[in-house]
Amino acid sequence: MNSGVQIVLTGLLEIDELGNTSPGLIPPREYDVETLYLSNPGVLCSNVVIQKTIFDEIGGYDLKVKGSCDKDLLIQVYIHGYRHSVIEDRLVFWFRHALQWSANPSRVRPSVLAFYRKYWRSMPFKIHRSILKKIVILYLRN
Repeated sequence: MNSGVQIVLTGLLEIDELGNTSPGLIPPREYDVETLYLSNPGVLCSNVVIQKTIFDEIGGYDLKVKGSCDKDLLIQVYIHGYRHSVIEDRLVFWFRHALQWSANPSRVRPSVLAFYRKYWRSMPFKIHRSILKKIVILYLRN
């Protein structure tokens, strides 16, 4: 691990309902905020290790953006100028199943809207268009 790093991310190993495993995402060594506005590059609350003082300083997990609080944390790390390192080993098991929170559009909608409200001022136009499209699709589902 590099010195001066305040946050460490690890790779993920996905496990399905039948117990089958597959390589999950490995968070990128470098990222930009625009990428995080649109998608999560493999950051979960479970595969983040962060210094407590830094966690407290950036406000911890913002529970108003529930489903995006993991990537929101990474955005805050980026905004505050902290550095991260990645351990590419898949050290965290990510159980993927049909009943998980993110599979339910009615649960995801408020979180996506809260995330959009939090960052809309800093988003370029092309990002607005993509997120608004995502929101419309979430409202058209179930």
